[in-house]
Amino acid sequence: MNFKDKHIWIISPESWGEQLLSKHHYAIELANRNNDVVFIEPEGKHASVRPLEGYPNIQLIAWKSVRGLRKLPRSISKVLQRKEMLKIAELTGGQPDVIWSFDNSRFFDLNAWDIPALKIHHVVDLNQQFELGRAAKTADVCFCTSSFIQDELKNHNEKVYNIGHGCAPVKANNWSEHNQTKKVMYVGNLLIPLLNRTLILEAVRQFPETAFHFVGAYERSNVSRKVDASAKAFIEELKSLPNVHLRGPMQKEAFHAALLEADIFIVAYKKEAFHQVANPHKLPELLSTGRAILSNVLSEYQALDFIEMVDSDYIWLTVLAQMIEDTKSWNTPELQLQRTTWAQSRSYSNQLKKIEQLIDE
Repeated sequence: MNFKDKHIWIISPESWGEQLLSKHHYAIELANRNNDVVFIEPEGKHASVRPLEGYPNIQLIAWKSVRGLRKLPRSISKVLQRKEMLKIAELTGGQPDVIWSFDNSRFFDLNAWDIPALKIHHVVDLNQQFELGRAAKTADVCFCTSSFIQDELKNHNEKVYNIGHGCAPVKANNWSEHNQTKKVMYVGNLLIPLLNRTLILEAVRQFPETAFHFVGAYERSNVSRKVDASAKAFIEELKSLPNVHLRGPMQKEAFHAALLEADIFIVAYKKEAFHQVANPHKLPELLSTGRAILSNVLSEYQALDFIEMVDSDYIWLTVLAQMIEDTKSWNTPELQLQRTTWAQSRSYSNQLKKIEQLIDE
């Protein structure tokens, strides 16, 4: 398989916006290879097609599928999905060569339209459990980001590969010791219920002389369409603390510049979320900065000794104190090089090469 000069559909559960996730990065990399990419967003009026500024090879179509499609008999839902696919093709340049789906809540019968397109089901989150079986069965190949997801997919398709997450690497500068206020940074969506909010608040209060920067969504955005009461309360609590800086989602250049301000990155999920957060999508980008990372245990990264992972909140806080006190020891040139080298190997360009090879096996 050669992803070049193709007409490719990407079906995404998240719209395009400031916060870019794996499906957005794959779309960009595919467009850079001279593919015509149609990025199918989850919401909006039918026939809402628009070009993506800065990316001439990507067009966006906001498409809300027929309600209740999953509850209909298979034969009926398949006919309706085919009609939707035909309409999208009419609006966006014709029949695709590749249908690449990250969303099994719609278009889950990937063979509803009987065309010789390569059909890929790519699951990056374990909570994508809407019609996982039907999407996997009707795909030519499945990709995923953790062994837990791989086990689920293998119940429905023999051709399943755990390729992990890709990386949009930061152009790293070497961290060096300084006398300014230390910056601890969390990167990601602050509204997800899997976050260990109690631990994060405790850390902010326990280290009042340290600046805690939060980069990512803390109100409605392209990755968070709903904000529940507990999330609102958490955000309000953060806002009340003087050493907290809520910076929100950012465009790529500003985002990468912000990452390089960090001395330490923190990752903090609830223990019961172990399976769902086995492979957070921002980890490769954090590693690409070379900076130290403190995290709860992440199963897909346990073999890497340049990430500090602990299995209790008490130890997490103890290690954070050590990192703040002696940041230099956690950001040695050797450790920084190990982190950046690993991240570079996971670039989206390299990921696409790997995917091409796996498809041809």
